[in-house]
Amino acid sequence: MTNPPVAQPDGVVEALKLLPCPFCGRPAGIDEFVIDDDPQRWYSATCVICPVKTYDQQTPEEAARVWNIRATSADSVAEKAQRVAEKWMNTHHGSFETNAAREAALAAIITTEFQAKP
Repeated sequence: MTNPPVAQPDGVVEALKLLPCPFCGRPAGIDEFVIDDDPQRWYSATCVICPVKTYDQQTPEEAARVWNIRATSADSVAEKAQRVAEKWMNTHHGSFETNAAREAALAAIITTEFQAKP
């Protein structure tokens, strides 16, 4: 879904692609604003219906990028957790001298499995 053009500070109009609101499914837009007397312009992506918005960003592109990040589905999390358990059982079953070493090894497996994978 492509949203209506968004006016940029320099007058250039650019269309930014925003995913629908993750809560109500309605379109979102980019709000441009200033804070107090600061000349810096700030941007946030905001649902047109819900009070959902991103934190303030320095560019409309960054606001769109942040808006388009979605949480991982529960099924995907469960699949990843299963892979973590399998890796742990296959490689680290009780071969640690301390709890800290065991926790560090498990944290490494979890981090590897959950980093930037769909």
